Amino acid sequence: MQTENFESKIRRIAGTFDRRPPQTTWEQIQRELPQKPDSGTGPGLLRWGLPLALVAAVAIGLIIWPQFETPQVWMDDYILALRQAKAENKPLLLLFTRTCPDCEKLDDILERSNIDELAESYIPVRLLLDDQTPMDGAPAVPQLFPKGTLELVHLPDTHGQSAWRVKGQERTLLTWGQVWEFWMEAVFFTQRPPLLVLLTPQEEPIAQYNYIEHTELSAREIGKEIDRWLALQLDLKGEHLEGKMLFTSLCASCHNRNMKDPLTGPALGGIREKWSDYPESDLYDFIRDPQQSIYDGHPLALATWNEWKPTVMTSFSDISDGSLKKLLDYIDWQYEQN
Repeated sequence: MQTENFESKIRRIAGTFDRRPPQTTWEQIQRELPQKPDSGTGPGLLRWGLPLALVAAVAIGLIIWPQFETPQVWMDDYILALRQAKAENKPLLLLFTRTCPDCEKLDDILERSNIDELAESYIPVRLLLDDQTPMDGAPAVPQLFPKGTLELVHLPDTHGQSAWRVKGQERTLLTWGQVWEFWMEAVFFTQRPPLLVLLTPQEEPIAQYNYIEHTELSAREIGKEIDRWLALQLDLKGEHLEGKMLFTSLCASCHNRNMKDPLTGPALGGIREKWSDYPESDLYDFIRDPQQSIYDGHPLALATWNEWKPTVMTSFSDISDGSLKKLLDYIDWQYEQN
């Protein structure tokens, strides 16, 4: 009966992790282990101490270890993974996750998916939002965010430990888990994990897959959808990758990624066909400076303004003809995929 209570307690603490648990969880488990007697090395210790230690080790191994089996392709050190991505010129596949039911479901789906094969083309790295490892003002952190987002502060009563504080907010990043959580919220605009994100080796976003938006699907359907999503990104590694990066950085905040449905601005699918009665340079001019095209009285610029006013499209005056072509090629390609 004592063994059953011990196992139940360890199982309660460990939960159903599909990953290495945070350090605080290991510490909780350690506190529940049978303790060494205060003194003496006589028969009592030899009779009970070693057997209890063996029971504890076996119990933890049987209960916890099978739950930690994960695809070996996942790295847990972002800095090391980024270095490898640059060396091998491969995109990073990030998994933002924590101890939560949805995260555990996605872990289970990924274990049964095509992730091992796709890892040949990506550098997969798991980022634990509940990682309690002190970050201590790591200099690599600010580059994850827009310039000027963070400021370095030194914390009192922490033996000189430093941290990054979010400017204009009462938010201080002390642990790596807090860094990953803020990164997910501030850069990828997602509040709840799990989240899959693809980055170039230069840390430019390529695409993201938010599990929370697909929970109405079965596990099998989500697995197939993630496989298709990742395989689709492989196609983008060639001619369409730069176009997608341009769309993500310049257009995705206002225009739907599926190119079919409106968002803050109109759907972009078929935009070349809509402008086909005019030189493509007219479309380029409109993208670079839409307000000037409206002022000049271009019929399609005026029609777009009349339909979407008072929303004003952002100007991109510095974008080259070559980049605009790649952007429009990607929009056409993505529209056809959908």
